[in-house]
Amino acid sequence: MGKFLTTVWRTLLFVPVMILLSFIGAVKGIIIGPIASVVLIVGHTALTLGLWPLHVGLAYYTIAKTKQLGRSAKVLSILSLPVFLIPWPVVSIAVCILVGLGYGFVTPLVATFEAVGAGRERKSYHCFVDGTWSTLKGSCTVVRDYKDLVLHSYSDYLKDFREKPPVDGLPYDIKLLEVPGCILVALLGVIIDVPVMTITALVKSPIMLLKGWKRLLNDLWGRQGPFLEAVCVPFAGLAVVLWPLVVVASFVCAVLTSPFLGLYGGVVVYQERSIKRGFAYIVNVMAQFDEYTNDVLHLSEGSCFPRPKYRSHNHNSGPDAVMPKSPPAQLSVVDEAQQGQQGSLETTVTSTEPKEESSPSSSRLTKLTSQMSLASRSLRQTLQEVKVVQIWDNLFINMDSIGKELVRAGVIKAAGLEEWLRAPKKDKSRLISVGLPAYSSLSTLIFSAKNGVAGILLHDGTEVTVFNRPQDRVADWVFEPLLILKEQMRAAKLTASEEQYMKNWILTSGGQDMMQGWLNGGVEPEDNIRKGELQAMCRRLQGITVNFSRMPTFPRRLQKFIKNLLAFAQSNSNLPPTPAPPRLPSLPVPGGDEAV
Repeated sequence: MGKFLTTVWRTLLFVPVMILLSFIGAVKGIIIGPIASVVLIVGHTALTLGLWPLHVGLAYYTIAKTKQLGRSAKVLSILSLPVFLIPWPVVSIAVCILVGLGYGFVTPLVATFEAVGAGRERKSYHCFVDGTWSTLKGSCTVVRDYKDLVLHSYSDYLKDFREKPPVDGLPYDIKLLEVPGCILVALLGVIIDVPVMTITALVKSPIMLLKGWKRLLNDLWGRQGPFLEAVCVPFAGLAVVLWPLVVVASFVCAVLTSPFLGLYGGVVVYQERSIKRGFAYIVNVMAQFDEYTNDVLHLSEGSCFPRPKYRSHNHNSGPDAVMPKSPPAQLSVVDEAQQGQQGSLETTVTSTEPKEESSPSSSRLTKLTSQMSLASRSLRQTLQEVKVVQIWDNLFINMDSIGKELVRAGVIKAAGLEEWLRAPKKDKSRLISVGLPAYSSLSTLIFSAKNGVAGILLHDGTEVTVFNRPQDRVADWVFEPLLILKEQMRAAKLTASEEQYMKNWILTSGGQDMMQGWLNGGVEPEDNIRKGELQAMCRRLQGITVNFSRMPTFPRRLQKFIKNLLAFAQSNSNLPPTPAPPRLPSLPVPGGDEAV
């Protein structure tokens, strides 16, 4: 009886608190939201319309100059580009308006609930203050990051596409006689799949709304699920309030993605050389969508639509690769890659045969697999997920330590930093743009390999694994290659001299004059094969660094870091340069053997 009364009291106390916090957050959203939304919408619209001619010109120039496409593929691409380029400003601005309105209102509301979280001081004060000025600053930051994306990243990706040689030396080309069939099936896919998926999502939206509310209220009454931990209660209350918005957003996403799933039927026709299989795809994708929504809502398995086979052989693309999967399925690529990293580095490069089950790498892999066997994640686990901003923070904290030591050693000078800030992007020093971030990443990977962790160990002691890493496609492109590189370094059993050689090489991009100008204790391996292996890992890490340097927020944070480093260099300009220590301290080195 006492437990029942306690539960009733908690429920009665929680509801008015949740309503009060929602009211305060809504008032802040009404006051701050319009200003933040105007900043975001005006900035986004100006960039979209102002850069649209540049985007069009670069797109046509890239297709005309690239060697990856054959003549027929170029002609078809040039003719089809208006289909994507003309609606782009309209779609972009429409999405920006929705995002701007949502950001301006929801951000102060979320900040209000975060203000009463566990461990926060002066909760009453922060309930009224949090989410006001930070929302305005955040809207300006979003506009700046969008500028970096559409101005710099867009042109960089197109430049890579222009200059990259074709795979196997043969450009990709298409047969023009098969194009009409592809267009026919693509149009039929849009005409049939879009209405069916829209109706399916519309019919199941009320079910999603009611089931979600029922689950949240049951957890509230029984003090279970997201209401079990005190730190999660504010967010769970916010989930109850915002659940209808989640349902609406899910419906909108289903409607927006359905045309692309329908258009993919044209790709199936070309790959399979069969219009009949394209028709089978149109029906199959409806069944896949129906089954997926049934699984999400815990409805009966299967679908009311037939699911004909549309592939004569397996393809790693299409809806099967796009539909969300459980974490173990997402990690199959990483697990397979890690199995190939056991043993020596030479074996890793030349052979894919697995080693003995009792090896350290095998035990780490078994531990990682068992850790990832959980198919569902609680709200508390989701809150503990490592965010991208934590990874950026680790990178720049490490870069700050490295940069200051290089300034003291005279490797980086104030004049070089000033020139980097003034120079256009194509003329910026590679040592600063690529060398410093790559050096920081290399230090983190070596530190992780020495500690024997399954994931990647950050500067603050946080271990990023395949379980708690950011769950998005961009993180897949960066995290999985880094994890493979870390396992390669562990298998290579690097000596202290080889570690320093790799740091010197990756900072200077292998420039002999610059490497000889900074003697950090690293010695070039006498074995050419070993030297090639170390340089190959450095080049791979530099390539990964170039890729994530194009992501939003990174250029802005890098420029801020260089300005701070310049101020440090100017304040130390009157001091004589100090020789670099044998080991440049970027991360604490664990005790034990010098080899990995």
